[in-house]
Amino acid sequence: MAAWFLLAGAGQLHAIVDMNTNGLSDVWETIYGPGPFDPDADLDGDGQKNFQEAVAGTDPRDPTSVFRATATEVVGPAHLV
Repeated sequence: MAAWFLLAGAGQLHAIVDMNTNGLSDVWETIYGPGPFDPDADLDGDGQKNFQEAVAGTDPRDPTSVFRATATEVVGPAHLV
């Protein structure tokens, strides 16, 4: 049975199709294939699981493609990253 997810962002809803129900978008798996991917595996050995790479928009095949916060800002009692 296919899994469908909704992502909310920038005032829009995006449907995510996951026909193999592994928790990763089929589009993402097609781009970085061949799949299916194990969401808990670390294909490139950079310390980020495939699921984390998919959420961050980084390349699961490239160990130098990792999510990095490049700035923080203090706004009142909050810290924005």
